[in-house]
Amino acid sequence: LTGYTLAPAVYVRNVVIAANAPVVTNGTPTGFAVTPALPSGLVLNPSTGVITGTPDTVTASAPYTLTASFTGGLTSDFVLTLEVRNPGILRYGVNPATYNVNAAIAANNPVLVGPAPDSFAVAPALPDGLFLDPFSGSISGTPLTVTPTASYTVTASYTGYPGVSLPLSIRIKAVPSFVGTDNAPLGMFTSLGEWETGLDGWGFANGNGAAAGGILAYNAAANDPQMSRGGLAYDPAGGTLLELRFRQSDTALVEIFWGDASGGAAAVRRTEIPSGVIIGDGQFHTYQISFEGVFEGNLNLLRIDPGAVGGRTVEFDYIRIGAPAPPQPIAITNFVYDPLFREVTLTWTSSTGSTYRIEATDSFLAPWDTIATGLPGDPGTTNYIDDSLPLDAPQRYYRVIRE
Repeated sequence: LTGYTLAPAVYVRNVVIAANAPVVTNGTPTGFAVTPALPSGLVLNPSTGVITGTPDTVTASAPYTLTASFTGGLTSDFVLTLEVRNPGILRYGVNPATYNVNAAIAANNPVLVGPAPDSFAVAPALPDGLFLDPFSGSISGTPLTVTPTASYTVTASYTGYPGVSLPLSIRIKAVPSFVGTDNAPLGMFTSLGEWETGLDGWGFANGNGAAAGGILAYNAAANDPQMSRGGLAYDPAGGTLLELRFRQSDTALVEIFWGDASGGAAAVRRTEIPSGVIIGDGQFHTYQISFEGVFEGNLNLLRIDPGAVGGRTVEFDYIRIGAPAPPQPIAITNFVYDPLFREVTLTWTSSTGSTYRIEATDSFLAPWDTIATGLPGDPGTTNYIDDSLPLDAPQRYYRVIRE
């Protein structure tokens, strides 16, 4: 006797079971016995060894020794683990579940045992944008708000059986966002690579790196070049703005992968510096990416993929992570009035990642009027042309406000 067709066996109370037959690899048994007795409602056929019936009592998982007898007084034992339970939710397909904000999730479905519940409910309410189907228990939708890890209780209700509850952990995290090029450098930071005295713990795949004079030259020898640094234990409380300063002679995108408490480098932990914002003039430029609300626990791995093909060289000055420098006071650096076209051109100090509002008034005693809003900042300075001057205005005052 080497087994049973269902082993271990999990049955549902008051539901007739499929016949569970013995597996015998040699000989023909003359009879079968079991100890201890099977749960109430289940029967062992003493001639064939087949277990049938309708269990009527919840029974905890326990071992039952099935004994097959053979001619000549020989016996063979098999221990079958058997349980009788009420219907319920065994688990959810993904638990704990971590989702990206503003991205549709794959349906997260319950795995059930026994007959389907009459209905499902959840408490507290799921994060904004996610929904529980009250008939199937499936969770779907597009999360709209960043939400820390929290526990939600899904309850399945039945007729004739007690309700069953299952805790489900859900976190809605932010996604990295590109902040800008050549912004003011970080105000405080942790260095992940300066390359003043060596490779700073970085390793390379499909290429090689050489450090000299504070510059890391990464030479891509094959497609999918990668450079990575593991063994990190960076606490995001120190700032989540990643700053890379590098130069390349083309505009190939740079991919960034990371590892944290949710797992290692993978497609779900990936972002990029798009090719459309990379300056391929062969000069050093800084690029900033915000990871605010992204990391789960500490950052423990950073991987940079400079481009996708071999035969290229990208030089890195540094890689840092931290907090942005405090915004500098805005200064209007130039003010030009064109009387022919009745236009005023304003120029003020600015930075990418910030937006600005222009207000104007004809008198300090009058309210300020907004004439432009949501103006994106450029590196260094930004210009705006006002062509809406009133014909009868004796003078015009302007102010620039960071939004």
